[in-house]
Amino acid sequence: MGAMKSRRWPDSALLWQAALVILPVAILSAVALYSLRQDKASIEQEARSRASELAPELARRLGEHAAELLKAPMGGMIQYGRITSPVDYPAMPEPEEKLTAADVEANASWERLVSLAKEPVSPNFVQRCIDFSRTGAHTESGAPLRDLAMLLALRHAKPGGMPAALMAELKLDIRGAPSFLTPELLQAAYGPEAGDLKAMWDVQEETLGLMRQVRPLLFGRWDPREIWLWQGGQAFLAWCNPGTGANNFSTVRRTDGFARVQIPVWTVGFMPLQQFDQAMRNALRESRVQIPSYAGVVLRTGGWWRELSGIADLAHAPLLASAPGHLGVYPITIELYPADPKKLYSAYRQRLWLTAGLILTAAMAAMAGLAGLWRNTRRQAMLSEMKSNFVSSVSHELRAPIAAVRLMAESLDRGTVAEESKRKDYFRLIVQECRRLSSLVENVLDFSRIDQGRKQYNFEPVEPVALARQAVALMEPCAAERQVTLTLAEPAAGVEELRPRWDEHAVEQSLVNLIDNAIKHSPAGAEVRVAIKLTGATLRLWVEDHGEGIAKEEQARIFDLFYRHGSELRRETQGAGIGLSIVKHVAEAHGGRAIVESAPGEGSRFALELPV
Repeated sequence: MGAMKSRRWPDSALLWQAALVILPVAILSAVALYSLRQDKASIEQEARSRASELAPELARRLGEHAAELLKAPMGGMIQYGRITSPVDYPAMPEPEEKLTAADVEANASWERLVSLAKEPVSPNFVQRCIDFSRTGAHTESGAPLRDLAMLLALRHAKPGGMPAALMAELKLDIRGAPSFLTPELLQAAYGPEAGDLKAMWDVQEETLGLMRQVRPLLFGRWDPREIWLWQGGQAFLAWCNPGTGANNFSTVRRTDGFARVQIPVWTVGFMPLQQFDQAMRNALRESRVQIPSYAGVVLRTGGWWRELSGIADLAHAPLLASAPGHLGVYPITIELYPADPKKLYSAYRQRLWLTAGLILTAAMAAMAGLAGLWRNTRRQAMLSEMKSNFVSSVSHELRAPIAAVRLMAESLDRGTVAEESKRKDYFRLIVQECRRLSSLVENVLDFSRIDQGRKQYNFEPVEPVALARQAVALMEPCAAERQVTLTLAEPAAGVEELRPRWDEHAVEQSLVNLIDNAIKHSPAGAEVRVAIKLTGATLRLWVEDHGEGIAKEEQARIFDLFYRHGSELRRETQGAGIGLSIVKHVAEAHGGRAIVESAPGEGSRFALELPV
């Protein structure tokens, strides 16, 4: 029962500490929320009162300064309900119901001009086309003969530059008589001024597209209007102003003949959204109205709203105050919102966050201490277990060869071994066990140097084939003891001439570790095969066995320090769990890598891949 209490005590202690942290946090949070509820109403009321005094003055000054900045870069005019500037034209030709005598004569002249173009033209042919283009006649399909004549002149003009008369006619056509053929004329135009004509046409077309959108919206209207339009992926603000004087009105007779009505002449200006925003922000800056740091300004005009100063979330921001104003004759509304609620409520938020910050800091410090204690305790337990396993493994590895050497040495010392052949076997076995002890001690020393960062490598030209043969010769007695056949495959042509710069002792020790590992995991009568293979710019030292194999999920862990496949208590194989770790470190120090290919029941193939 006492042991059960000792196991439960840390959990209950952690629960008590968590409760002691959460309780003051909850109490202080409730107090802060109550204080916030009391302060918020008074802070918002003060902000609304200040905004109500500020909004009318801001609307007045903004209207005064913005009127000078809002210069519409594009504009047009509507008379009699028709677009007169820029000149509107039908998208497709409209066939004439009946040609006049002048049109018939002009069409006959055009046919003669076209027939002349099929022959070698005279030097004055282009001028004849230009002269003919001054006619205002149309074909039966409704196509203007003026544009057809200029198109014919452009096709027969001499290269090097358009005639000045033709350039003048093109300008007149774009400004005063455009048609569906104007783009064709601009496409055929050439010379240094052709680009200016195309730019002028693009601006005129953009303006005309906006005028076509705004025209139906002005029917039956008499008051100035602001209309937002969308064209070509860009927003425009249309300033629509009806004529106010007698000269700006057109008098027409109604069809019923009973009265006369006056239709206003609309003057329309267009301003891109970006230019409008920039002009209004400049006007806001020049108005020099001291806006509170927490407040943001919104301008409403033409059914749209524009932010003149940043507002984090306008959809959820409460309105502080609004005031009407004018940009010339156009009405606007100025609204003030809390752009930054943190600044508006900074007075009570500072108190709240200061208290909450202290509480959270203390709680986080306590939690961090508990987490650190739990992590360190777990790490110490893991290190203790790893060291215990390491000491147990090394002790087991040392005990067997030391006991064997001691027994054989005592037998030789007492003279109980009389036969010379048996004495030689004893000497050979003593040397073999000493070699095994030396290899184990060397691995432990290398592990210590690697762990402390003191392992150094001496890179010199090495004969890989001779190194492999020496490693195989060193491990043949161990293989014979385990009744395992150890063979070295014949190297491919060209491998014996290679002289890579390696640390010969480190690479040989790594290869010995791989061979020793293969022998330990091979059953009696099996074969362990060593091979050298050149692959591109690397040389692979293969060690292949026919043991039990390694599962795929464990292949990434076998190179970890102290990791051993299988249960440590069963002692299925000898080893301290550091040999493959040393192999991996040596390979990476040489700029290479250690490779394993294995499957359960199919044996394993380890390779030391090093650059040549």
